[in-house]
Amino acid sequence: MADPLRPEITDDMVQLRLQMAAHHPPKPHWYLPFIAGDPNWVGRGLGTLLMKHALKRCDSEGGDAYLESSNPDNVAFYQHHGFEVIGEIQHGGSPRLTPMLRTAH
Repeated sequence: MADPLRPEITDDMVQLRLQMAAHHPPKPHWYLPFIAGDPNWVGRGLGTLLMKHALKRCDSEGGDAYLESSNPDNVAFYQHHGFEVIGEIQHGGSPRLTPMLRTAH
């Protein structure tokens, strides 16, 4: 992954990825890496439907769910779905990520 990076940000991104790996729970878990919506459709409940579908599967299999939020405005959305903030990830000029964990219900 580091090959296409600009040299001045390579170290920040390498350190960011190491911190991301360190925050993953040690036991098996579901990793929910991305959820995004078309701005024209935001606020219509599609993200909630996607999240409920994913968490239903996590719960049915007894697996915890883990993610990193890259947008501070979305932390409350994840908390509404049972996720808890478990730290902060940032290095140098990298974006700030919020690692979050939800135990299986």
